[in-house]
Amino acid sequence: DSEGVANQLDPALASDDPPTARFDVDAGIFPRVSTHNINAVALYEKGPVQARVAYNWRSAFQLTPRDVIFPFASIYQPATGQLDASLFFDITDNITIGVQGVNLTDDVTVTEQSINAAGLRAPRNFFRNDRRYTAVLRANF
Repeated sequence: DSEGVANQLDPALASDDPPTARFDVDAGIFPRVSTHNINAVALYEKGPVQARVAYNWRSAFQLTPRDVIFPFASIYQPATGQLDASLFFDITDNITIGVQGVNLTDDVTVTEQSINAAGLRAPRNFFRNDRRYTAVLRANF
């Protein structure tokens, strides 16, 4: 269990309006720490073949307790996961070829912003990281 700091706004910005008031629902959260993380990896290596599949998932977490733009509220990232894989083949003792894939599930990174003191959140940003494939030729001397 971890505890962060309260989301106290600059007194010069505070007013009676809910958007700039302190959001107590965001208080005490430690930024960038998920409650749950899962990392599962399967490896295969026999003879000239090496294969790897990895899935990483984390539950929602607070990115920052106070954004730099109005209404200066907390920013969160909902739960997200990513699947990566690779396959390599040793042609000789010194030469290996292979392929790697990153973000095979084509996960989109989403951020949300707190919009009221009750903890209601609304979408803020969407980032498409795309799938990435790499062909590899490795030489060892």
